[in-house]
Amino acid sequence: MNLDGTDQRPARVPLIPSTILARMTIWLWGGYAIWQGIGIIADGEERFSDPIYAALNRTPEPTLTWGTMLTLSGVLMIVGSVMQSLDGDQRKQIGWLFKGLGCFGVALWCVTFAIGSWLARDIPTSSGTAGRTYTAIAVGVLILVFIDERKGARHGR
Repeated sequence: MNLDGTDQRPARVPLIPSTILARMTIWLWGGYAIWQGIGIIADGEERFSDPIYAALNRTPEPTLTWGTMLTLSGVLMIVGSVMQSLDGDQRKQIGWLFKGLGCFGVALWCVTFAIGSWLARDIPTSSGTAGRTYTAIAVGVLILVFIDERKGARHGR
């Protein structure tokens, strides 16, 4: 309060629980993507020994390719999310782009692996839960993008 009785504090922006949850989930999934991507690169071919990876192993340098894609997607998710909170319209726009590309990369990675799991569904030694897990993560990431886009539209992005 000023001496004249007026309140000069900035107006508080209400916290939107879905926005906070979406941002925290983006950071967690981004971190998980980085951790998994680095693990794939470090473990090498041993990591892709399950039959669900047979089609994916046809990619040149499969563990390096898939691990790098997942790691970079996770980095883009986190960096983009952080950039959105910085001042400046250009930084926010670049943040939206990075985060969108990162979410798309993680979703694409998961869908690709879910398809690989589906192709190997009749092989008795293949992982039975991998396809469902990858599909759930891909859908979750796409829901986060939807929540984020709605928030951006409301705030005049």
